[in-house]
Amino acid sequence: MPRHRFVRAGGTLVAVAAAGMAVVAQPWAPAWPAYAVWVTGGLGMGLAMSSISVLLLAQSPEAERGANSAALQVADFTSAALLIGAAGALVAASTRGALSVPAAAGIVNVAMLGVAALGALLAGRTQAPVAVR
Repeated sequence: MPRHRFVRAGGTLVAVAAAGMAVVAQPWAPAWPAYAVWVTGGLGMGLAMSSISVLLLAQSPEAERGANSAALQVADFTSAALLIGAAGALVAASTRGALSVPAAAGIVNVAMLGVAALGALLAGRTQAPVAVR
């Protein structure tokens, strides 16, 4: 299977997991489905992240592979830090009574769902360009 399809499948699995966690985070929902949800999300991340790295190295000229790999890592860590900070701000707002903890968790999970779904939709852009004949 081509790697860009692994990226799409991984993004889709992460989106499914985020939607599942948005439900599990509600006070009326049982907690046990979280195990299956996180296994699904972990599988999706494993498929997507490793495939993105392989695609980056395969499509980069040899002389640019180091710089491109470093740029991917910087983008990964920067986006993780920003989104973890935003999630932390929501949790902090919930501890101050600005919104409930389930609402904060729901917002975080819906945001993750949006990011993962966007990644799944745009996964086709990771496909290697067809050589011009």
